[in-house]
Formats: sequence, structure tokens, C-alpha cells
Amino acid sequence: MKILIIGDVNNNYIIEKAEWLKRDTEVSKIDLFTFYDITSDNSTKLGYRTICANKYINQNALQLFDENSKNTIRFYSQIAALFELDDDYDIAQVHYVECAIANVLPILKLKCKKIIVNIWGSDLLRSTEIQDQYRTKIYDQADLITMRKNDLIISKFRMKYPNYENKTIKFVKMGADIFNQLRELMNSISKIDCKKILNLDTNKIIITIGYQADYNHKHIEILDLLLKERTIIENLNNIIFLLPLTYGATEAEKDKIIEYYSSKPIQFIYFRSFLSFSQVCMIRYASDIFINLLTTDAFSNSMREYLYTKNVVITGSWLPYDDLIDKGYYFRRIKSLQNISEELAFVLKNFKIEKEKCVINDDTLLAFSDWSIFIKEWIDIYKKIL
Repeated sequence: MKILIIGDVNNNYIIEKAEWLKRDTEVSKIDLFTFYDITSDNSTKLGYRTICANKYINQNALQLFDENSKNTIRFYSQIAALFELDDDYDIAQVHYVECAIANVLPILKLKCKKIIVNIWGSDLLRSTEIQDQYRTKIYDQADLITMRKNDLIISKFRMKYPNYENKTIKFVKMGADIFNQLRELMNSISKIDCKKILNLDTNKIIITIGYQADYNHKHIEILDLLLKERTIIENLNNIIFLLPLTYGATEAEKDKIIEYYSSKPIQFIYFRSFLSFSQVCMIRYASDIFINLLTTDAFSNSMREYLYTKNVVITGSWLPYDDLIDKGYYFRRIKSLQNISEELAFVLKNFKIEKEKCVINDDTLLAFSDWSIFIKEWIDIYKKIL
């Protein structure tokens, strides 16, 4: 099979999937097409062809035009890049339903026998009405729609797109190789040693807020609430806040978060540049408490990474983590963002007991992310649709 993957090639999950597909004897060729600038170290080391729609655009010159002109320029750049592709792909696999795909579907259909779109959580949970219109065009012309089997995602999809209930939909998962690296790290050094490597005070509690810079992680709102709680204020000398801000926002939006935290009487560190997998693993492992209060989520790998590294996880009861509860993993849930200060105060007062409860979050979590299992399901889907 010859497969074209369309998506953000800076995304580790897409890179990993391409790598696992390449290992399969059923796959003879992998190409990647992206609408995004190629920024990560991983994406520049790919052993297959990567085509970027932005390669024809001078970004500085683009800023001289109004928004309509910018969109026209981007469109013709996408067309030019698509014509670099071969004409005989068996599968076009869309990861993240980028609205721009709607404009180039006629060319894709000329070059690819079948088009499969894989829905990610944000495709549904944060899609505007205008974006829904573009995505409807894509779903109309797709040969197959795939998504993770998640009650929230399924119900949201059926509510937004009731006409697709009879269209073929397959449920399949994405893996995550990072869990194997986390296991190796945790087997080789202690959490204290990990903190030392990152130059973190080993006598202090590391509290991580969110896993990217997107506003839905509520960095500013959370800190504002925490600093109104007496127990937390009394413990500020024993706390270091950690902010992973490496993606999900503009540089100006990252600056806003950093400036706000800098204006408060707290200790904090942040990461805003691209991190390798090994660096991400170190941050997860060094952390003690993870606050995950996204507005919406769809069973985040990052959430499970913090669980696996024995963080005391505080998350929202509105987020779809019932599968983890059913399996017996331990984490704490609150009903509202407003409850975070009281909840964190409780965890700090009972920190040792709470950490001991996290021991149950063990290697069985790896089953949620095993590419060696999931890649076979993807290959089977491709073979059956051709």
C-alpha cells in the first residue's frame, strides 16, 4: 500500500504512526503532507518524503496583505504543494480535520483512491459553526471516518452531524511510544534524581499546570484561584509551579502567561521551546502534582503520562476519564474550576498519603497506548476499504 498522511508533522503521534506504518510489510510507501511549518527536530529526521504547503510562502511578505488576500495566497500555495505529490496513493489518511482540506479535496481525490479522516477531540469540541461547514464538506467526500471510541466524542459527533449516523465509522486508537520511554526512565533513576538533573529543589513540591499553552488550560485563572487559599499561601515557599508552554498558543499568548506568573509571589519555571521526548519524560517524572482542568478533552495521553509517573492528578469531573476510573486507577476529580484551591490545599495537607495511593497507577496503563497492537488495526482498516 502507498499511504499519504495529511496532518501536522510536528505532532509526535503522527510521526510515530508513520514510523510504525513503515515497519509493516503491507506498506510500500509513506509520504506526509502538512499545512503547518516544520519546526520539530523529530520531523526533520523522517525517513520519507515530507511536503509543506507553506514552503511557497514568504511569511514576512504575507503580513503585508489583508486577510482575504492571505487566504488566497495560502490556497494557491497548497495547490502548488499538492501537485508535488505522486498520483497513485492508495490511502489519504487525514489526521486532524484541518478546514483547509475542504478546498483541496478535488486534487486529493485525483491522487488517492480512498480518503479516510480521523477525528481528534478538538475537531469536535472546539469547532465553530463556520469550521463545521468546512468539515461537513470533508466528511461528505470521505470514504471512511475514524475516531477513538469515546462516549463524549461519539455523542458530540452525532449531535453536530446527524446525517452521518449511517455513514461507515470505525473506532480505532492512536498509540504513544512515550510510555515505553517513561518506563525506562523510571526504572533507571529516582524521581529525586530526575529533579536534580532539571536543577529543581528536591525539597519542594513540583506542581504542573496543564500540558500546553492553549488558553483552555486556564493557567491564569487557576493561579488566581490558588492564591486566594490560605493553606496554599502558607506553603508557597515549598512549591514550584511548572508550566509546559511548548505549543498550543502564539508567542504573545505565552508571554501573557509568563508575565502574569512573574507578577506573583511564587516560584515557577516554564518551557516554551520544542522539547524532545526524553525532555518531556523528565518533566513528567519530576512533577509531583498535575492539575488538568481543560475546558474540553478527549482522553489525553498527557493526562495518562502524569498518572503513570505517579503524580497526584487533579482533573475535572466533566472530562471523559471514566475508562480510567473503571480500571481502578487513582486520581482526584473536582466538579468546578472554582474548587481547585480547596482541592489542592487538601492534597498538600495529605501529600504523603495521596502519593502512596498513586502506586496503583502502574504498567497496566501501557495497554492504552501500545502501537504494536493499534497499528495492526489501522492496517486492517486500510486493507478492507481498498
